[in-house]
Amino acid sequence: MLTVLNCLVTEHDYRFVAAALTICALGCVVSMRLFARARNVRRAKHAAFIFMAGVAGGMTIWTTHFLAMLGFIPNVEHGFEPNFTVLSLAFAIATSMAGFFIAASRERGWMIETGGAIIGAGIALMHFTGMRGFVVAGTVSYDPAFVAFPSWPVRPLECLPPTAWRAGPPATANMPAWPPLSWASA
Repeated sequence: MLTVLNCLVTEHDYRFVAAALTICALGCVVSMRLFARARNVRRAKHAAFIFMAGVAGGMTIWTTHFLAMLGFIPNVEHGFEPNFTVLSLAFAIATSMAGFFIAASRERGWMIETGGAIIGAGIALMHFTGMRGFVVAGTVSYDPAFVAFPSWPVRPLECLPPTAWRAGPPATANMPAWPPLSWASA
């Protein structure tokens, strides 16, 4: 874990990291507001809001990751392979749409948590696909412990953000401007 923290502290341009955090925060607000609207409308509008929430969520996930990757400064020549880079964006958008669609279902039970888990799995899929598109002048190898860590132990946590919206107001007119504040009070 210290290797990851050391990488963040010593091998990243903080301007890109700040931009990634800003995009992440703003994109989360937009995605959650669109998701909340999707839960309150029917038929064509429901599909349109799910589509918009999925695109906003997927692009937020991807842009946050890509900006952080642009800020990474290894000591070797590096670049991005376009096919895997675009594929990682497609995975982020598709899994976000699928997760929001399932979470916005009128069914009760574990649908919201299932949608959150799908979005979380999509984040992992986007991450590893995007990293496959990161090309360096050398050989890339991964420590299996670091590959397994971001995927499975945090799976239950991925269900929390959509679940927190259950306790919140259903209409976006009454939603707070910053979703994490409502998550903390839920």
